[in-house]
Amino acid sequence: MATQLIETLSARGRRVAVIAASPGPLAVDEPGKDSYEHAAAGARDVVVVSGRRWARVHRNDPPAAPRAAALAALADDADVVLALGFEDHAAPRLTVEPGPAGEAGAGLRVLAEDGRRPAFRLDKPEAIADLVERLSEESSQNE
Repeated sequence: MATQLIETLSARGRRVAVIAASPGPLAVDEPGKDSYEHAAAGARDVVVVSGRRWARVHRNDPPAAPRAAALAALADDADVVLALGFEDHAAPRLTVEPGPAGEAGAGLRVLAEDGRRPAFRLDKPEAIADLVERLSEESSQNE
């Protein structure tokens, strides 16, 4: 669902950023690569840069999961930030859950946790993108 939503929002000209919580250890680079060796040697931050992309690997010392809002602030040039797998992220928030039993083809649906709770089928990324854009605009107006 996230990939289709990102594709839809990007096609609309939105600059989308994604922050995703990993349930286990984070594997970004490999032993033998300079970035891995620099981090293993004690570098708190390692930034790897090419002409088209860059990546920052930051070590939390002591280990602690960062808050979604702090990570979202790193995406300061994004129109929409999707925070995937974070429990601490404030509204606007979307939840994916099973659709009503007996509803043909519903599968999973997306619910907005903003009191209005509209439901969308996951095979309708355009409708979900409409909701994300509306919630994003409302959130920006409230800041």
